[in-house]
Amino acid sequence: MSGEHAKWIFLPDLGRGEGCMGSDNVLFASADNPAKNAALEYDVDLSENGEIALGILPTQDVNPTRGLRIALQLDDADIKVIDARQGLHDEFGEYTPGNLAMSKSLKALPEPSGLLLSGWMNGRRLIRRDEVFDNMRWLKAKFDTTPGRHKLRVIMVDPEIVLQQIVVNPDNNHYSYFGANKSTK
Repeated sequence: MSGEHAKWIFLPDLGRGEGCMGSDNVLFASADNPAKNAALEYDVDLSENGEIALGILPTQDVNPTRGLRIALQLDDADIKVIDARQGLHDEFGEYTPGNLAMSKSLKALPEPSGLLLSGWMNGRRLIRRDEVFDNMRWLKAKFDTTPGRHKLRVIMVDPEIVLQQIVVNPDNNHYSYFGANKSTK
């Protein structure tokens, strides 16, 4: 579904799979009314935990006063805007407590997702598992909903976000590097 100013387009040969979904207009950004923005729609079957993991390509925090954002909507519920800096690798130490205290605009990083997909096991990050080495940053969203079939909308907020993979009901009990196994018939 296209938005007022941009639409999702397939970017072949980018990321771990056959390609990714990105914006056709990288100058567009509108958080004022995400309901009017471009959206991808999926029929999903959620378990009782109501979790969805989004794998995005790593990107710089080009707007540290608010962070980068992407939004999700389940059925007709309110739109949930997610800070896409979950799991950001702070290579240059910009987000130290001292820098955050001195800055009038720098926004603290959100807590990492804690997903095994992003290299977290027993509360600790596995060696050499971060967005730089993996070429993917995992974002987690949780919905309070009933288990079963739902309509998921992935809504573009900031055009710098490139969506690589969606994992519905991520299994945090079994280690996985690529996400859920693809069933073969």
